[in-house]
This record gives sequence, C-alpha cells and structure tokens, in this order.
Amino acid sequence: MENAHARTAEECLAFFGVSEGVGLSPEQVSLEKYGKKWDFLGFFWVKNGMFGEIFWVKNWIFLGFFCDFFYFFGIFWGIFWIFWGIFWEFFGDFLGGFFWNF
Repeated sequence: MENAHARTAEECLAFFGVSEGVGLSPEQVSLEKYGKKWDFLGFFWVKNGMFGEIFWVKNWIFLGFFCDFFYFFGIFWGIFWIFWGIFWEFFGDFLGGFFWNF
C-alpha cells in the first residue's frame, strides 16, 4: 500500500479487508512475512527436510555457484574425453578384449 501514512484508518482497513475485531488471514500473514509466491527476483527458498525450516538465500549466490560448478565440470568432462580418445587411439588395439570396442 502506497502512502499509507497519508490515508485514514478506515481506508487502510478496507484495503487489507480487515476490521478492528478481525485481523489478517493466515495466507495474508505468510504473504507479508515471506513475500509473493514464485518471486524469482527476490529470495529463493530451500526447504530443509529434517526440520521443515525454510532458509532464504540470495538468488545470485545460488545461481552463481550452480553455473560455476557446471562450467568447470563441463571443462573437465571435455578434457577427460579428449584424453580418453587419444588413449584409445594408441592403446585400443592392445586392450580390445579388456574394454568394449567402440
């Protein structure tokens, strides 16, 4: 709600759909506490299976780690297959019965 300080109490109560005797619903409370669902630009949550707690982590930290991991993993995976091809080119004939013949 914008400019809440400039509005009357009745306008604020009507905006949230509450009265002085009835407060926020559980959905409204969780929305206020945790933000909108699927808010990918804000925080991202991981649920801990043991305790059921919700931990909040910045998106860019998680995604940066995730992308870095697969970037370096891809480099090493490619290097492995290059050396495997060289190895098989030179020693494949000698090891034909030991490994599958590609």
